[in-house]
Amino acid sequence: MQAKCDIQNYLFRPLFRELLGPALLAIHNLHHYSAFFRAMGRAIEEGEFERVRTEVLECYERDPPRHREEVVGNGVER
Repeated sequence: MQAKCDIQNYLFRPLFRELLGPALLAIHNLHHYSAFFRAMGRAIEEGEFERVRTEVLECYERDPPRHREEVVGNGVER
C-alpha cells in the first residue's frame, strides 16, 4: 500500500503543480476579459462607448501594462 502512495505522489504531485498555476491564471484572465467586454457591451447599448473608451485609454497611459520580463526582472532581453 505504501509503495502505491509513493508512486502516486511522485507522478501526480509535480504534474498537478505544473498544470494548476496556468489553469488558475487562465480562469482569472477569462473572468476579467468577460467583465471588461460586458462593460463595453453595456456602454455601447447606453451610447457611452466613447466616454468609456477614453477612460480606458487614460488608465493605460497612466499605468501601462508591463511585460513579464520587466516585472520578474529575469534578465531576458527583448
